[in-house]
Amino acid sequence: MKLISNIPVVANNIFVYQLNIYNNPLKNFTKEEYIPTPNNTYSYQSNNKNILDSYLLLQKEIKDSVKDVIDNVYKYDCNFQITRSWLTKTLPSGSSDDHSHSNNWLSGIYYPDFDPSFQIQFFNDFKDGFSMRPSEYNIFNSWTWTITPKKNTLIIFSSRLRHKVLENTSTKDRYSLAFNLLPSGVFGNEDSQVNLNIF
Repeated sequence: MKLISNIPVVANNIFVYQLNIYNNPLKNFTKEEYIPTPNNTYSYQSNNKNILDSYLLLQKEIKDSVKDVIDNVYKYDCNFQITRSWLTKTLPSGSSDDHSHSNNWLSGIYYPDFDPSFQIQFFNDFKDGFSMRPSEYNIFNSWTWTITPKKNTLIIFSSRLRHKVLENTSTKDRYSLAFNLLPSGVFGNEDSQVNLNIF
């Protein structure tokens, strides 16, 4: 017997990039204005929900990475627009509830700093209902997938993918920059074609 192919039909890929950021923006992130996040303990979001407009070099690196995913992985011929971008600050002992980003296509999170406890967890809501103990965990049998980002890491993922910020067990504040995006311009085919020249 020989396995000919292994086809992950329902793919919710997570793309991890190492950005070339030479002037780390962390110090500037700490100076931004923040407001408490509803229902989340020790968690804050920036007042500015278009924060990438204040960090143009970082914005370029992020856009180049998103374009790489769209052009070279998905092979879509379309433009995109970042609709919202904001900073998060999670204090020691803070975390977030699990959530997804409705009304969006792709989402991303940039991490300017590293700590072993700065982790994000993604949930596989498309896994079958059987719960068995595997001899080794992999992308086919895992209910969750946890990433510990390094310094200057960017994670891009489908906006429908449920995720949560795990507890910050360190003694320092955790900062990140999150964003959502949609296709822009004309995209789709025939009766599903859309013209989103609104940005």
